[in-house]
Amino acid sequence: MSTSFNGKTTTQQVLNGLSLADKRIVITGANSGIGFAAASSMAERGAAVVLACRNEQKAAEACAEIQAVHPNSQVESLPLDLSGFASIKQFSTLLGPESIDVLVCNAGVFNMRYAETQDGFESTVGVCHYGHAYLVQLLMPRLLTASEPRVVMVSSESHRQTRTLNFDNFPMAENKYSGNGAYVQAKLCNALFAAELHRRYAEKGLLALSLHPGNLVTTGFGDDHALTRFLFKIASPF
Repeated sequence: MSTSFNGKTTTQQVLNGLSLADKRIVITGANSGIGFAAASSMAERGAAVVLACRNEQKAAEACAEIQAVHPNSQVESLPLDLSGFASIKQFSTLLGPESIDVLVCNAGVFNMRYAETQDGFESTVGVCHYGHAYLVQLLMPRLLTASEPRVVMVSSESHRQTRTLNFDNFPMAENKYSGNGAYVQAKLCNALFAAELHRRYAEKGLLALSLHPGNLVTTGFGDDHALTRFLFKIASPF
């Protein structure tokens, strides 16, 4: 298996030679973008993959697309809205008591305009961090029953734009809101959360890590804001 990957490396190349048979993998936001690519490739390698998505119709269509390409794959979709703690708790119940080998916390939002989650938190940090943190908390007992459990936080190099969290404006208040600032906060939280998870649970066998996924112009981030769409477009060749 090659370990020399670059911006043109596909998920199939990353997983070349690996078997994920008997692995149960949960991926949030898996109906599109890198979440979908990861779900499809992991299912191809034999994993039982759960697509945890807010939009149930799109999730069902993603499952059907994966099964059309990989007829023997084990994929299912379950509703998960990370902007609501009630939905997260319901998802945990629907998921059942079985062990979870890998949890990929991939879903996220990038709001240029201030918005709140169902529980009253600024939505970018609320979805990217608080929602995933609560999900990990609920699923931790099932992760720790796996032989080699992993939690993967999809962060971003943008987390380096701030060294620390400013708790005087965290999460950001509406009158002090910056779309990019909120996203930077959220991605720093993802990186810090992974590091702390690993510190606390490594002795129990859990590997927790964060990653920078690259310049993902297919995520749909900023679709509601013309300037953001333009910036993603001009950045795409790089």
